[in-house]
Amino acid sequence: MRCAFSYHLSLWTLCCGEKQQWNRFHRNCCARMASDQAARASEANAYRAVVANITRPGLADTKLSRRAEAVMPSLTHLDVSTHIAPGYSQFFTSGRGATTTSTDGRVWIDYMCSYGPVLLGHQNSEVDAAVQKQLAEGDCLPGPSERMVECAEMLVRITPWAQWALFAKNGSDATALAVRLARSATGKRVILRAPHAYHGAAALWAEGLPRRLHKQGVLEEDVKYLAPFQYNDLASVQAAMDAVSDDVAGVMVSAFMWDYATPHELPTAEFLQGVRKLCDERGAILICDDVRSSFRVHPAGTWADPRFGHGVDPDLTCLCKGIANGHPLSAILGRNGQEHALRRAVKRLRATGSFWANAVPFVAALATIPQAADAAARAVACGVRLREGMLRQAAAHGLGDDFACSGPPQMPYWYFRSERDRELAERYRILIFCATCTEGHVWIHPFHTNFLGGAHSVADIDSTLQVTEKGFARVAAFLQTISAKL
Repeated sequence: MRCAFSYHLSLWTLCCGEKQQWNRFHRNCCARMASDQAARASEANAYRAVVANITRPGLADTKLSRRAEAVMPSLTHLDVSTHIAPGYSQFFTSGRGATTTSTDGRVWIDYMCSYGPVLLGHQNSEVDAAVQKQLAEGDCLPGPSERMVECAEMLVRITPWAQWALFAKNGSDATALAVRLARSATGKRVILRAPHAYHGAAALWAEGLPRRLHKQGVLEEDVKYLAPFQYNDLASVQAAMDAVSDDVAGVMVSAFMWDYATPHELPTAEFLQGVRKLCDERGAILICDDVRSSFRVHPAGTWADPRFGHGVDPDLTCLCKGIANGHPLSAILGRNGQEHALRRAVKRLRATGSFWANAVPFVAALATIPQAADAAARAVACGVRLREGMLRQAAAHGLGDDFACSGPPQMPYWYFRSERDRELAERYRILIFCATCTEGHVWIHPFHTNFLGGAHSVADIDSTLQVTEKGFARVAAFLQTISAKL
């Protein structure tokens, strides 16, 4: 009896002790949450105070934005409000070299190159002269011109592994057609892709839960035959292939990892060579999405540079930005494949567009591609100068351990390490930095890949560094303000 009583007394004491510990833990958690919320609110208020005086777009831009809003519900990815940071102009009137002029009269040093297509600079004289000559002869004709054939010949000639070319207009066209070709050539259905990797606007690339997909007008059936893998994680590719057995039509791999608002990564040799081997073993098509970096890294494709490709050639590659210096053109290059399966798939393909055979974009490509290597070299040199200068400035302001640059120097993504896991609207350091750059008429995107081209000069870089110096100073002052309030 006494033993039973002692046991229950001990148990009751233990439970009371655990309850007291739980209550202390709960109080501590609540206190920490309240403290974190107060700190975040203080940080948000400090951010709003910093950007309150940033120069906004001028009256002409504001009026045009209101007109557009009345008749255009969406400007898609070109809506500068998605940048979150204030100060960006929405509409533009002209571009020349490495600069663009917005409707409010501001002249910007352009580090977006129109989201990548402008490789040589705005109004390149050789491209424009070729375009004007072709316009005098005709553009939208009953059938393709000789320039289409010449362009295909040039692309196959400079890309050692490629045996044919297929043309369209946008990167989305190219990636969607590449998927169709892979499925047609293999008779299989599943395409492996890395989540959050942007491969275009087609429904098959949409991501999210069914409810979100439905709001985008995307059916679950549209994305049914996609399987995920993690970039630079060969084991995840192996697992994805094993999960779908013998039904893998192809693997879509970005030329390097350029996910939105995420530090960029170059493919590792282990990953890329391993994916190539798995595709060969499984009879799957390896597709390189080279839409973003084609010609800006290497005229024969990004993977032709051994630092990116590690000796790997794809079966299909998708090209677009940079191919025609801003004129609408995309291409798929391919090999014939085992038993000419890919070549036969192209012959069977039924895909058309009203303007896919227009002569002017091919003329522009024929004038752009021979200049691509020199333009890329100049972009690299300027990109290195800009990166090294910005890193020095960050270190001088006590931000050297936080500020970072990823991706190749001609396609940089800048970020602060301490913010990389935050919601975009709470990445105050990069937002303040980019908002400050808009005051100096320097167009840097806070979350997208940025681009340099052949028209950027040392003078442009040095002018930019004068502006970025102010950006780092403002970020440092912002952090001091927050620290003083804690």
